[in-house]
Amino acid sequence: MFRIFVDPSIRPHDTALVKAIKSRDIGLVERLAGVAGLKGLVDENGNSALHVAAHLGLRYEAECLMINGANIEAENKLGHTPLVQAIRAKQLTLVNLLLEYGANKNAVNHGGRTTLQGACQMQCTDIIVALLAFTDSVQLEEFVNRRADNGRTALSFMSPTGAIEIIKLLLDAGASPEIEDQNGNSSLSWAAFWGQTETVKLFLDSGASKNPPSRISKWKKNGFQTSVSEKTRVEILALLETPESSRFKWKWGRSK
Repeated sequence: MFRIFVDPSIRPHDTALVKAIKSRDIGLVERLAGVAGLKGLVDENGNSALHVAAHLGLRYEAECLMINGANIEAENKLGHTPLVQAIRAKQLTLVNLLLEYGANKNAVNHGGRTTLQGACQMQCTDIIVALLAFTDSVQLEEFVNRRADNGRTALSFMSPTGAIEIIKLLLDAGASPEIEDQNGNSSLSWAAFWGQTETVKLFLDSGASKNPPSRISKWKKNGFQTSVSEKTRVEILALLETPESSRFKWKWGRSK
């Protein structure tokens, strides 16, 4: 089974370079990093030595590898580059280092999810700020509104969480709450479905349409997630100016 996260312990089949990285043997890392081909070897999950250093937050080792020509865009079996690996491990220092060395912040994994979407899913505010800071202002709106294979944006992934600080960051960067995924659901739809009243208010204040197009799910009570309270349901219906009789409508379908 594929391991998303790197095992920090030294394993018998680790390469000599990876063993040196995990044991923090700086002198050996410096010598082995210059050996042709060694830094490009990968483990059974496709993780290179740079993936390992990025995941473990080892700045000096990662920089040593990059100075000696390690592939900064190498992908493991999930399509994760070292930058994505650092994001998933919440290693802000390594994220900044990799971005400084030119890592592609537009990289996507095999599910089509972007680095920003990954940072949002991990709810790493500092990393989100770093990714936005390394994006030219002209390209910022396009960057934040990029879609995964299922059509969802970073804002769409954040909408059900109620993480207002991050949602505000995305909105300030130009994220649109009205972009629909493959099932026709917008970020506003997701927020309403999960009973996130404050998020719904925030989206409406930013100019989102009060009546996002959708169809009702036959097995989800009133178009809301079943754990949403009656009080919250009524509040959101009122915010959306949706009559009680028509219910809040929700498109249901497979989402990757």
